[in-house]
Amino acid sequence: PPVSELMTMVGNAGNGQKVFANYCAICHQVNGDGADFGPKLSEIGSKLGKDGQYMAIFYPSAGVSFGFEGYEVKFKDGSTIGGIVASKTETDLLMKFPGGTSQSYKMSQVVSMKKMDESLMTAGLHEVMTSPELVDLVEYLSSLKKK
Repeated sequence: PPVSELMTMVGNAGNGQKVFANYCAICHQVNGDGADFGPKLSEIGSKLGKDGQYMAIFYPSAGVSFGFEGYEVKFKDGSTIGGIVASKTETDLLMKFPGGTSQSYKMSQVVSMKKMDESLMTAGLHEVMTSPELVDLVEYLSSLKKK
């Protein structure tokens, strides 16, 4: 359903927490639970209204948070990876990947680094959820306020 229709529905935050664990915790943390890859969402309810949360889920590339931009890195051996640059020096590169894993590389092996145009968050994520799951998820995220 369109966002305007979803906004009229009331979700269950408890069920939404389970939806978060199933779909979102592979990349996002809430109060330390989940993977340290995407932005932490512990206070997202204080930052975005429900409409903004639906838009962020439907169109993740519309607003990529600073420091969470994806990069495509090509290496001398012909391989390519995509992830978030955790740190980069003249000699070393540390990349983060979905699931919270990270890997170090030597800059001497890097041929190129290109910032990705699209978010690393899966576009169409809402399409694999049922409407009640999506409404419950946003209800849960809306409950996450700054203490």
